[in-house]
Amino acid sequence: GNEWQGVLDLYRAGGCDVLAVGREDNMLDNELMNQFCDEGLVFTDSLIVETPVALPARPDIASGLSYWIFRAEKYHGVSIANSAKEYVEKYGPPKCESELSNLGGIEEVDDLTPLSPENMVFPNFLQRVRSLRDLSSCHRRTKPQENWQAHASR
Repeated sequence: GNEWQGVLDLYRAGGCDVLAVGREDNMLDNELMNQFCDEGLVFTDSLIVETPVALPARPDIASGLSYWIFRAEKYHGVSIANSAKEYVEKYGPPKCESELSNLGGIEEVDDLTPLSPENMVFPNFLQRVRSLRDLSSCHRRTKPQENWQAHASR
């Protein structure tokens, strides 16, 4: 069975509000991807956790293995991306667009998204209101002291 089927069933039952599912782990499972479509789920470019993965190889053969992987891709077109493309050509794509960034009109925001002038309107307005409030309270504090000094000198 597919371990993600149980997670999807839990989502459908209301046991969770969000699914954190790796795109590469599931993009070649049309049945599961179509179920994601039925639920209105999409993949985002947001990074939740990153786990570096390396091909386990003994140090004495690692460089040779890297060489052959490089040659396979460069001269014969053998790569994970090309294999995924062949899979889609053979079995077809999922029944809906599953990439949020491809849905048009929707812009994902992350820590590296540049600020726009619209993002700064409210903070700028709030700072001006606070400055005016501080000036006003400063003026109120100094006025009674001036009156007290005037009365004390009489």
